[in-house]
Amino acid sequence: SSDLWIKRNDRLRSKNQISASYLHAIKNAKKSIYITGSYFLPGTKLRKALTNATKRGVEIHLILAGVSDVPTFQIATRWLYDFLFRKGIKIYEWKKSVLHAKVALVDDTWATIGSFNLNHLSAYGSIELNVDVLDKKFSHSFQHHLKEVIETGCEQVFPKNQNNHWLAKLKRWGAYQLTRTTI
Repeated sequence: SSDLWIKRNDRLRSKNQISASYLHAIKNAKKSIYITGSYFLPGTKLRKALTNATKRGVEIHLILAGVSDVPTFQIATRWLYDFLFRKGIKIYEWKKSVLHAKVALVDDTWATIGSFNLNHLSAYGSIELNVDVLDKKFSHSFQHHLKEVIETGCEQVFPKNQNNHWLAKLKRWGAYQLTRTTI
């Protein structure tokens, strides 16, 4: 049997259900987390939840944009890569096209699919809808699909792949400061 819930983030109606759902799922993760996001700039609470998950031994896989329709945002996301690498989080960039997927999977229990990006605008400014799915069979199939996406369309990013010249770091930091609360 499966359970489906429609979740909404809508600042005007004081709804923050999607953000709360993500946090709850990540805080309760036991084995694995997959997040696919086109505009990935998680806030402090989510970064802390991801950090705590890795401390519990949870394996985290991020599928992020390798090609973006908002290059400044992509550069800002890359500012977080060093932090993510230090936490042992695996990063993959989708290279085949612009990425607009917004999905997550935790263990073999919880999946969410919808319009929500893990960033300030989706959390506090936009009206977003997601469907949360609790179904082991669906989650198992979904995990298989995400692994296939990683294998066939992504390149794993490693710390050594980062341009660590001070000017490149300054550019990433500047893009992060510009976009973290505006986009």
